Amino acid sequence: MAASADEHRTGGGLMAYGSRVVLNERCEQVVQRVTAALADQDLVVLAELDLRAAMRTTLDVDIPDQVVLGVASASVAAAALSVEPSLGLLLPMHVVVRAEAPEVTVVEAVDPMVMVAITGSRLLEPVVADCAARLAAALHTL
Repeated sequence: MAASADEHRTGGGLMAYGSRVVLNERCEQVVQRVTAALADQDLVVLAELDLRAAMRTTLDVDIPDQVVLGVASASVAAAALSVEPSLGLLLPMHVVVRAEAPEVTVVEAVDPMVMVAITGSRLLEPVVADCAARLAAALHTL
């Protein structure tokens, strides 16, 4: 169940470069739900990075659970790359699922329009807008 912005200091909504949802669930459960919600929007998780495990292994640093999902839609990626061949530098897009407390998880998704801002290519706008709508719909179902 989603928490209101008043319930947690992080709240939900838009950030300058993405959007967020705060859920009253354990991180492990949310990762599964996010993956399913993305799939329902034709967005595939191409990579999954367990930052907690990576930090523990490489630096012996303990952080709360945090998983970075590398997300893409094959059709959107193909269209975007046909407009801007170097866009692969910004793909896949990232969705982060991180524990804020034992029963509070934050889901943050990059705003695909950042690709337009970084490249300056207005030709990407329709493609990126489609992807932004898919990501927003996925987050909305959480």
